[in-house]
Amino acid sequence: MAAGLVELAGVGLEVERPVRTRILHPIWLTIPEGARVSLVGPSGAGKTTLASIVGALQPASEGEYLFRGERVDLLDAKARAGFRADNVGFVFQNAHLIDERSALQNVALGIIDPTVEADEVTGRCLAALQQVGLAEVADRKAALLSGGERQRVAIARALVKGPRLVIADEPTGALDQTNGKAVLELLFSLDATLLLVTHDLAAAELADQVVTIVDGTLA
Repeated sequence: MAAGLVELAGVGLEVERPVRTRILHPIWLTIPEGARVSLVGPSGAGKTTLASIVGALQPASEGEYLFRGERVDLLDAKARAGFRADNVGFVFQNAHLIDERSALQNVALGIIDPTVEADEVTGRCLAALQQVGLAEVADRKAALLSGGERQRVAIARALVKGPRLVIADEPTGALDQTNGKAVLELLFSLDATLLLVTHDLAAAELADQVVTIVDGTLA
């Protein structure tokens, strides 16, 4: 059996403001290295919150989070940012591209390390665009790309740093059926562990493991 890339032990979230509210009840979850996992549930169930904790965008208020055996829950804000930069690629429903910049320049935003030489940045960005089938639009401004192309550029931006984990939160929500299918096929073909947040049960069934969350707890 594959080793656990992500291991959550009693991870939960309770916020104090504006009133004390339980967002996530304690959760135990293991995501093996190389797995494709779909996280499903109704709107407001806690899917995005759980994905944000796994991606170290938001700290949990309780429990232990281990990534390849190392405690993520003990990291401060600066260390969490470094963890994200080194290990996690994000793809959201909105591609969040800068329209005035080229596809390649948008992909380059995924390389945070300032010590990487310009030639290496360009090479890595072109390789990432090639991986998503868009090498030919490297110099095209994002504003001129179709919806499906924009989302594939966003995937290239997530891949360019070689993440161990890709978190895709409703990545097909703004796409038509044809482009949505193409994006899903691309995501499930990646050489990285995938956590897909989706309300689309057909998409979820492509995964190795389907995790259902309802009212902040695993069903």
